[in-house]
Amino acid sequence: MTPYGVPSFDKEERSAKEKSEGRSWSDKVGESLGVAGREAKAALGGGRKEGEWKTPDWMKGGGGTNKGYVPPESGGGGGGYTPPPPKTPEQIEAERKAKAKEKYDAENKEREAGQQGKTWDRQREQAVRGTMKDAEGRTQDQQGVMTDASGKVEGDEGFDFESATLKGGYDASTGKLDTSDSYEGYKQEAKGLGAKSKELTEGTMQDDKGRSPDDPNYDKTTGKMRGGFAGDVKKLGGYQSQFDDMAATAKTRGDAGQDYFQGAVGEDGTRTGGAAQKFEDTAGRGAEALVGEDGEGGIAGEIKTAAQGGAVAYGTGADTVSGVQQQFGKEGFQKESGALQDKVGGYESKIAGMADKVASGEAGQSQAAMLKGQMEEGRMASQKGSEEKLRREMAQSGASPAEIAAKVAQFQKQSSSDQARAGRSEALSSQLQGQQMGQQQMGAAAGLTGQAMGAVGQQAGMLGQRAGMAGQQASLGAQQAALRGQGAAMQMQGAGQRAGIQGQATGMQMQGQQGAANMYGQGMQAGMAGADQQAGMLSQGMGAVQAAGGARQQQMGGLDQQGGFIDQQGNYTQAQLNDVMAQQTQAYSADQAEATRQANAAANSGGGGGGNKGFLGLFSDIRLKDSIELLQEGMDGEPNIYSFKYKWDSNTTWSGVMAQELIGTKHADAVKVNPEGYYMVDYHKLGIPMVQLSAKE
Repeated sequence: MTPYGVPSFDKEERSAKEKSEGRSWSDKVGESLGVAGREAKAALGGGRKEGEWKTPDWMKGGGGTNKGYVPPESGGGGGGYTPPPPKTPEQIEAERKAKAKEKYDAENKEREAGQQGKTWDRQREQAVRGTMKDAEGRTQDQQGVMTDASGKVEGDEGFDFESATLKGGYDASTGKLDTSDSYEGYKQEAKGLGAKSKELTEGTMQDDKGRSPDDPNYDKTTGKMRGGFAGDVKKLGGYQSQFDDMAATAKTRGDAGQDYFQGAVGEDGTRTGGAAQKFEDTAGRGAEALVGEDGEGGIAGEIKTAAQGGAVAYGTGADTVSGVQQQFGKEGFQKESGALQDKVGGYESKIAGMADKVASGEAGQSQAAMLKGQMEEGRMASQKGSEEKLRREMAQSGASPAEIAAKVAQFQKQSSSDQARAGRSEALSSQLQGQQMGQQQMGAAAGLTGQAMGAVGQQAGMLGQRAGMAGQQASLGAQQAALRGQGAAMQMQGAGQRAGIQGQATGMQMQGQQGAANMYGQGMQAGMAGADQQAGMLSQGMGAVQAAGGARQQQMGGLDQQGGFIDQQGNYTQAQLNDVMAQQTQAYSADQAEATRQANAAANSGGGGGGNKGFLGLFSDIRLKDSIELLQEGMDGEPNIYSFKYKWDSNTTWSGVMAQELIGTKHADAVKVNPEGYYMVDYHKLGIPMVQLSAKE
């Protein structure tokens, strides 16, 4: 028996079994053929001394006591030995060559029969472990051809079988195991996918220079696990700490700006001092100098006296100031300032909208849908390719369209759950990647919007400078008016000069303070713009890390698909193994069915030589039968009669006995064991026929 539960086809295995049992083929022949077999065994050498010949009774002449050969024409009863005529050298050579050819043919037949059994065993081994191939790519099934000493092969004219040997076959000395398309090969591929998956999730051992342990320059002191999903998490954590530092820096700058403009917070919780207070104090002093403490004195009082006299001159200066006001006043400077405020509000709305999209998950939906479609298209293409490959291979193997359709349907059914699982995995993966891509785009857009807001702030600072220049122009117009007033009222000259000087001083102080405030504001805006740019760059770095994670996720998906394909190939290999087993069992069953039919026909026709000469055995082992039903219970030591079918012939029903039930009974001599270890029954000795009840064509 082979390890796969079917009788062995290997004659070498049968010979080894005979050696282990201590019985030769001639012993079994003697046992099977009864009296005649024992006599034949004795004649062939059993029980005789060397050089002695014993003539069995069935070879003796009739009626006489002659111990030698009696020619047929002598009629028996002769008393002398007449030797055959001598043979010519040609006859001797011809007989020798005929015997050599007979031996050559028998050895070839035995070798081919043994090779067939080994081939079937190797086919099973190829599906499990792989195929042995030599340096030339030949397998063990390629045994070569019989070639004589002159190089002629069997079938060529003048072929000398006596000098022929097998040549050109498999060379065991260079043979190596090829695991392609075997369970062992798929096992190794799956193991490699597992290592790659671990590398993607946990990373690889690298030193601070990125060298692996395989590199001779690898530095163990700095070696650690780097990369993979774990490395991405660490990098994202580093970016988060930098964002926290930037937020703290921005708060520090904001607090410093507030202290500059509004003053520091005192112990009572209120702010005092600051640029705003200085601006207010300077304006108050200028007002006091102009109008006095009671509002009637000061420079204003002096000017009031001379005001009427210089009205015309001041009218000209007023027109100049009015022109400047029209240019930079309510319809100019304020209009531009309002437009800048509108721009800032628009940018703030855009940033708020981007934040809402990121928070709601709307960002990246279109990218997620596109990725999902691409993944599904690739998966369906892979599925279709596998089906087409299966169709081609089955068509090449000679399968019918119905068999191909059935196999494809089975394959589709088996892979349906894998498809559903892959679809869910693709949906989740595409959603995550789409959100990541959307967040990256929103981060980049937010950075650009922040830069635009910084530019608007710079425009506001420049607009403040322009307003200061407008004030200077107005002051110059007042000076021109004062100079013109000198022609109308000389007495206003001194007061006008004082008023002009005082106004210029106050204006310059206020302009200086305003300019300092503007410059400080511009510095703050530049710092915030730099922080925004740094935040944008950090966002891009985070996006790159997230993109790398997404790429690794896609690689993991690819590994899952490869693993599914390996599983499918493994299932296909199992189907191949099952098909090989079925073909081998079917071939063996056909041989056994034919032998059974011939033996049963001989038994039913009364053949076999009559009497108890020989053993006409039919397979009756319960292990070789199916559909067993009791037909008649045996009485007084007689066996039970059953109906049954042989496992290799499910279309024919027989009636007979079970060999195991005869062991240890009076019918035990009707039971024998064949070389494969199965019980056989001689229905001749049993006295009961084995009858064919029905047969289905």
